[in-house]
Amino acid sequence: GIVFTDPFIVTTGEIAQVISHSPEDYIKKLLVFPRRKIKSIVEGMAKDLGDKKLLIIEAQKNKITVSQAEVDSVLEKIYKNYGGEIKFKMNLRENNINRKYFYEDVKNSLLADKYLESVIGSKLAVSEKDVKAQFLSDTTVTLRHIMVSLDVGENAKGVAYKRRMIDTIHELALKGIDFATLAKKYSEDANTKENGGLIEGLRRGDTEAAFDSAAFATPEGEISGIVRTSYGFHVIKVISKKTGQGDFDEQKSKIRESLYQRSWDEYREQILDSLKNVYHYRFVSIGG
Repeated sequence: GIVFTDPFIVTTGEIAQVISHSPEDYIKKLLVFPRRKIKSIVEGMAKDLGDKKLLIIEAQKNKITVSQAEVDSVLEKIYKNYGGEIKFKMNLRENNINRKYFYEDVKNSLLADKYLESVIGSKLAVSEKDVKAQFLSDTTVTLRHIMVSLDVGENAKGVAYKRRMIDTIHELALKGIDFATLAKKYSEDANTKENGGLIEGLRRGDTEAAFDSAAFATPEGEISGIVRTSYGFHVIKVISKKTGQGDFDEQKSKIRESLYQRSWDEYREQILDSLKNVYHYRFVSIGG
């Protein structure tokens, strides 16, 4: 096992089964990855799966349910992105993904999200004072980023494949390979690829909350962790930060959204930390 709790264990076999459903070309690449990289990928997947299982257990314990209508609503959006239900089901078959398993995964994801909403929703409050204080201390960021794009409604297999792509790029960046060169070679952001992923004068709230949070939290000259947005996976290198104000009325809604997302992320981590204590969570590094 990798993750141990009172109610469940996440095993290496379970993660191996997930990897076995990845595209064939990625599996071939994975086989030649350094042992350290494979270990990091497997452990990261185990932690994510463990977190999700803890949230689902609490949702069930609190009698939170997901209706078929809620599941159908999500599935309809996925079908639309694939050009219809028939084409989507063909995609599942081509990628060797069990349809029943996929639908169950959609339901479980909704269940985990509803539990978080039930606990966090009532606690989140961003006051005008908070927004004003953030505005007065705000900065602009100049950065470079690399994006591996995700298609709308990308299936779990595709998401896993692209996550591993960005993991590899991230490792190259951390090794000191020129970030602009990596962006020109690997980034799928057509707007910034040719100039080495450069974005200048980014203000808080100009981008999605997850990207925004990482850009402003990463110190000058440093490289962020992996960031996921609706566009895909990103790696960010912060070039410089500059204090700036601008017009408060124009920026306050974006600042409020950013503060809300930051609070949500903090509460989520607090909830997971608490659950890990309750269920005697233990992570054992592979080979440890």
